[in-house]
Amino acid sequence: MDAIIVISNLQSSNPMSETSKYDLRGANIANFADTVQGDQKAVQHNYATPQNLAEAAQEIQQLISQLAQTYPTNTEVEKQTFVAKVDAEIKKNSRLRSILITGGIELIKILCPPLGIPIEMGKKWLETASLSE
Repeated sequence: MDAIIVISNLQSSNPMSETSKYDLRGANIANFADTVQGDQKAVQHNYATPQNLAEAAQEIQQLISQLAQTYPTNTEVEKQTFVAKVDAEIKKNSRLRSILITGGIELIKILCPPLGIPIEMGKKWLETASLSE
């Protein structure tokens, strides 16, 4: 008859009844370690939901129309104020930011003509800055 011997080291075991000091309910995280030993790394990718380009363009156009009514662009100062307000709106609205990145610079220039010249100036400045280094 064979015998099975089980050796258990009770001092090093971690009881399951111990509650975690971290509350991760509803967290958007794949893995978690309290104490990391060695070189452990994790990468988390958050992707925006796909969107119809026509919907995106319409949403941007509505925002620009609303801002254009609030901030008319007859003088240079008014144009600068308008551009600053559009910039502030883009910074606070992550969905709008992802739409603009998807549509690219050309979409911005079509939907907001006052931004066309500063965009081209910025592109040229970046090109010449990289050439001079």
